Amino acid sequence: MGRSTIGPTSGNRSATLRRQTMRLRIRRSQLEARLPQFWVGRVQAMAMALSIATVLAVSACGSPSSRLTPLSRATVRGACSSAGLKVTPTRDEVVASRFLITGFEVQNITKARCTVGGYMNVELLGPNGKGLPFKPLRGGTQFGQPPSPLRVPAGYAASFNLQFDVRQVKDCYQVRTVRLGAPGDIPVETVKIAPDRTAVRACSGGVRVSAVYPPVFRST
Repeated sequence: MGRSTIGPTSGNRSATLRRQTMRLRIRRSQLEARLPQFWVGRVQAMAMALSIATVLAVSACGSPSSRLTPLSRATVRGACSSAGLKVTPTRDEVVASRFLITGFEVQNITKARCTVGGYMNVELLGPNGKGLPFKPLRGGTQFGQPPSPLRVPAGYAASFNLQFDVRQVKDCYQVRTVRLGAPGDIPVETVKIAPDRTAVRACSGGVRVSAVYPPVFRST
């Protein structure tokens, strides 16, 4: 009679699976214990490097708007309205000798929490107070971060940026103010283009607006 070959029993398979699961759990615990220590000393330097690299990459590759899905007020439950937001210019800085980035704070001035998600409705205004014949492109700055809903309690705020390519030379205008509205709502509030500049040169195809991004913080 020939000798039959008997495979591993179900009990052996179960024991093997238990050992593999235990090893995976131990490995996961080791990684989780090491992660905080690994990131603490690196996150600030990584964020700065990534910010500059992303701004350059976005300009080299063209508009990322086709890769970003904007959120409309119809798709955001409890969306903030233009009338319920106060926008304040907070900073301006030059990055890589090519981009001027102006930052804005978006504060919920109502008495209830609301949700802001996507891109602010931005209208650039010329020296005569009239709108320019073009709008900012979506995407760019703040790591090319895609839009996501942010719940903003009463009195709290989030942020967004405008990015100007200072090397553009065609179809350019001097912009002193900007009219802004909540994502998916009409622009109603007019503010300075930057806290410490009287005007910024804006050129067709050379202006981008970022998505509203976290963190959500208490506005002073």
